[in-house]
Amino acid sequence: MVSQELIQFQRQLNFSGNCKNLSQRVDFHFENGILLNHELYNTCFLELKVSKPDEDMPSTDEYTKTLGICWNIQKDCLTIVVPPPTGLETLTKHGLVSDVAKTFDALGLVSPSTIKAKIFVQRLWELKIDWDDPTPEQIQDSWFQWRSELHLLSQTEVPRCYFDKQSQVQSLELHGFSDASKVAYAAVVYLQTTAVSGDVDISLLMSKSKVALIKRLTIPFLELCGAQFLAQLLHHVRTVLGISIANVFAWTDSTIVLNWLGGSPKRFKTYVGIT
Repeated sequence: MVSQELIQFQRQLNFSGNCKNLSQRVDFHFENGILLNHELYNTCFLELKVSKPDEDMPSTDEYTKTLGICWNIQKDCLTIVVPPPTGLETLTKHGLVSDVAKTFDALGLVSPSTIKAKIFVQRLWELKIDWDDPTPEQIQDSWFQWRSELHLLSQTEVPRCYFDKQSQVQSLELHGFSDASKVAYAAVVYLQTTAVSGDVDISLLMSKSKVALIKRLTIPFLELCGAQFLAQLLHHVRTVLGISIANVFAWTDSTIVLNWLGGSPKRFKTYVGIT
């Protein structure tokens, strides 16, 4: 009797063959694709391995880059791509902004580091420096120190899967946290999974950070901006993952914000903030 595993493997082979035939018709190099099944990978690319040198073959040990994030296929984890420094002798506003734009962190995995770069850019706008003018020495020293440590972010590895595929998940919960300082505020969302066995796993889903307005506000108002920031982030994540609103929890350490949110809106003046 043919096992189910063999039948499934044969289906995968048929699917890969169809993909290769289609890719040849549209002149697409299928060997640049990714296959997590090692046996299927070796079977599909047997002819390519014979006709091409090893250095031209895709390797499961390599990182696959997409949207500024590297995916280590072997470890199945994500890490941030850190570009090399620009190498300019004189740091200008144009060079600083261009260098910041090269570090792309769509999920906010390293927001505590990237927010510093945003603060540097805001300081330059406050000083009203032209694009090609040298930046002040104090900002240059802080910037080069931050830039020299940026390569350490590439050592940070975040698991791609939120929980083990073999675990029997009983419940899913979203827990979000917000906080603020006089220069910035941020929000982060975690996924808590509880298995039937009682094991609990916590995974980082997404975070965002934003610099405070140039017009200085009090810390409670910035904490309120952070709370709204968190509410928007939780709504987005909950919609994408399809989690019930009953399993969503938002946390803040500001008792003033909690009192504001629990009070009647008629008691307060209209406040407009950018979030």
